[in-house]
Amino acid sequence: MSEQTDTISVFGSGSAAYEEAFLAFLHHTDQKVQAKSKIAEVIDRLGPVTGESKKGKYVDVGAATGDVTSWFMPHFEQTICVEPNTHFEPSIREHCPGAEIVQQTILETDPAQVDGANFILCSHVLYYIEPEKRLANLQAMSDWLRPGGILLVILQQSTTDCMKMLDHFLDMHFDLPAIADRFATDAAEAFDVSFEKIDSHVTTSTFPVAYQVAEFMLNLLPMSDPPRRSDLEAYLNENFQTPEGGYRFSCSQDFLIVRRK
Repeated sequence: MSEQTDTISVFGSGSAAYEEAFLAFLHHTDQKVQAKSKIAEVIDRLGPVTGESKKGKYVDVGAATGDVTSWFMPHFEQTICVEPNTHFEPSIREHCPGAEIVQQTILETDPAQVDGANFILCSHVLYYIEPEKRLANLQAMSDWLRPGGILLVILQQSTTDCMKMLDHFLDMHFDLPAIADRFATDAAEAFDVSFEKIDSHVTTSTFPVAYQVAEFMLNLLPMSDPPRRSDLEAYLNENFQTPEGGYRFSCSQDFLIVRRK
């Protein structure tokens, strides 16, 4: 962990501290395994493009390192990574050779670059978009789909232990079902909308790892007034400690599935 101060560490998504904390999270959660299985299941619902063995165009929105993107590239003829953070470009090129990189936000992306998508993945991205713009971003991505194409949006469930912690310390709320309901109401004629949930947890036997993962979660968005370390330590021990002395907290996921009719 970083040098200790009175408040928790604050770091951006391109920093070494973020990458270290992110790896700690990945090594102590089943969230990524659960997500991989669900994404593969949704892709299987597509079926191949007529006359082709593969499934057409795949767009990963918020591809980050391209690690997750690479899992599913072999299923598609074409892969496009929409990732505005230029810090990730070398990693995307390493993990996803042959993929096109669009270094724009969702609303900045030229639809001509991504139109006709068979599958769009937007995994744990909407946190970083202003609440009042999330619906517009969902609508924009849906418009990129070809008929029969699927958009899969993934966020943590608003009732998880991790999201309750964000609410407690930072008054932050992420409610994907509410956004989905608004979208479904406006777009019912053009899209089928469904919602699925999968349980996931962070589990560790040590306090330092639990603290590092908690810091990572609290850094999902910029913090102007980070909480005190002692307050976070007390919160973890009070809410997440198991009878055996380890730590376990939920990070279950919502899966919004949008299919163009």
